[in-house]
Amino acid sequence: TNRIQKKTAMIPEMKWITKGRESADSIVINPHKWMFTPLDLSIYFTKKPEILKQVFSLVSEELNNLNEKFLDKINASGKIFLSHTKLNGKFVIRLTIGSIRHERRHIEEAWKIIKANRTQI
Repeated sequence: TNRIQKKTAMIPEMKWITKGRESADSIVINPHKWMFTPLDLSIYFTKKPEILKQVFSLVSEELNNLNEKFLDKINASGKIFLSHTKLNGKFVIRLTIGSIRHERRHIEEAWKIIKANRTQI
């Protein structure tokens, strides 16, 4: 097995995973997935908390429908699989990257597919 697959973004050899994070509007970190622990822990950082408050205060069935169409379109391609849940009645899309077999190329390809489809709904 590839040595890199057994390491996480917390160590210097995996800094490429977080490259460019300074230009992101928000970042979610799930340390429990990196450490393979059963305790759920997520950390959300954002540069624009006022937008986050606005988004979570809206209840839009139209937005739920758009998210669902987006998810269905990507999953129908068979290239990657997105899952979903409903939080307080809102349709939320998830991409899980937590397997020790995930490599950089998998993450980059998933992001490319997501970006390519975001304007096609």
